[in-house]
Amino acid sequence: MGAAEVTLVTYHYVRPLAGSRFPELKALDLFAFERQLDYLAGCYRFVATDEVIAAYRGEGELPPNAVLLTFDDGYADHFRYVMPRFLDRGISGAFFVTATAALDRQLMDVNRIQFMLASSSDIKALIAEVEAGIEAARDEFALKTLAEYRAELMIPNRFDGPDVAYVKRLLQSALPAALRGRLAARLFRRFVTADEAGFVEELYMGPAELRAMQANGMHIGLHSNHHVWLDTMSRQEQAAEIEGSKRICAALGQPETGFSFCAPYGRYNADTLDLLGGAGCAFAVTTRSAVAKLTDPPFEVPRLDTNEVPEP
Repeated sequence: MGAAEVTLVTYHYVRPLAGSRFPELKALDLFAFERQLDYLAGCYRFVATDEVIAAYRGEGELPPNAVLLTFDDGYADHFRYVMPRFLDRGISGAFFVTATAALDRQLMDVNRIQFMLASSSDIKALIAEVEAGIEAARDEFALKTLAEYRAELMIPNRFDGPDVAYVKRLLQSALPAALRGRLAARLFRRFVTADEAGFVEELYMGPAELRAMQANGMHIGLHSNHHVWLDTMSRQEQAAEIEGSKRICAALGQPETGFSFCAPYGRYNADTLDLLGGAGCAFAVTTRSAVAKLTDPPFEVPRLDTNEVPEP
């Protein structure tokens, strides 16, 4: 009888950090990634996404200690650094790609914020810049007081201290969308670069890289159209996001049904799950931290973060 569990591990940035342009970026250093692969190879059996999907359907079995490595956001890191090491080891991973980044070459606000934080040496000064932008826009938007925002949002989370979490929450979801985008774009230009187009080309895989990944046995899944918080959107808006993300399928010559999906930020609701089923999704992963069981709903499969994998 096959195993009833499978460990999925989540990765984002994987790159050499020492001597890089952004040594403070919250990324997994390439050397640490290679050590983690060594550890996993000694304790687990690597499986492919199609094997996991088949097991959830009851159409196949997984070996004991099965592990699937997953990568969010479609970074060029995955093409430059991850795929060559996977090919050397005979591993196939799952890569979830945002359509506007890969196809339209648009910089996602989540990345503006991450690189802004990595480029700013003084988080208190950055908070002051963000709060000044809030105050300047107070007559334009119905905004809370700074004291209210601080009380609600300046709270540590699983990965960030209170100050970093505060900036992320303000610019990712708490402020009105128009103001978030305006502040993130201005601060990115100030702290990171004014050459956004060039930055995008360095940061994300495009269609050519995705086709090469697919041709080499990697699984390409969908990560929404615009990398948004789906649970804050209407059902109609969510449907448009899911449909827009399927442009990746068309670009890669994949069927538009049977795709896999990863909700940005791990945020979704009952409408999301219903819409995924209607759109022909086969499998979806979450950010819930747990070893996945084959009894888990196939659209709510949990994953461990790379930081939760034991040190080799």
